[in-house]
Amino acid sequence: MSTALLGEYTTALRLGTAEAEQVLRRFTRGGPKHPTYQAIEDWAGL
Repeated sequence: MSTALLGEYTTALRLGTAEAEQVLRRFTRGGPKHPTYQAIEDWAGL
């Protein structure tokens, strides 16, 4: 995933145009989780 795309998701979360569950759903379609995405989940309390 590109850094720019991750920045877009971060901005959407900050502006309230996306919810954390929606963004995380894109990254959690089964299989092992990347440590970065796992940290985001932990931070978001999911």
